[in-house]
Amino acid sequence: TQADVIQQIDLAADLGVEMLCCDHSWYTGGYGSGLGNWDVDRGRFPDGLEPVAEVVQSKGMGMGLYFDSGCHGDARTLREHPEFFFQVDSLTPKTHFLNFASREACDYWLDLIGGYVERLDLRFIRADFGNYPMPKEGKLSWDRFDPNDKVQFDYVAGKYRVWETLLQ
Repeated sequence: TQADVIQQIDLAADLGVEMLCCDHSWYTGGYGSGLGNWDVDRGRFPDGLEPVAEVVQSKGMGMGLYFDSGCHGDARTLREHPEFFFQVDSLTPKTHFLNFASREACDYWLDLIGGYVERLDLRFIRADFGNYPMPKEGKLSWDRFDPNDKVQFDYVAGKYRVWETLLQ
């Protein structure tokens, strides 16, 4: 909860911690079932993350935030933009990975993360989007979505564009 995190911030500051990352507990549904709900869980953080960021900054620390480019189940983003994702039925639960080969998906991701960076004055993000989208019998395969070996190049180029833009 917001109160718990603020208490942890106080303890971290006393220990001389310079950076504090709010991990997957911040978004609706938490890690796992909440992947793809990149909105603040108002049950845990009724005032949003702004008060948490203010306390972090008042203690002279920088704040980071966790993001994962995967979606599970009934995630809001998946419902609103199914075209932004690769679906991998072989994983349980059904997993969808952001299609970095799609310029529109990358732009959405940049707007989302960039908005949090600006609103919360984030100093870093913990990004878990190194996933390859096609697990196949324990191996990684692009065959399902990329029979001509072209999408994977656009996918990597899209990830680089996202990183380069976020670093500006």
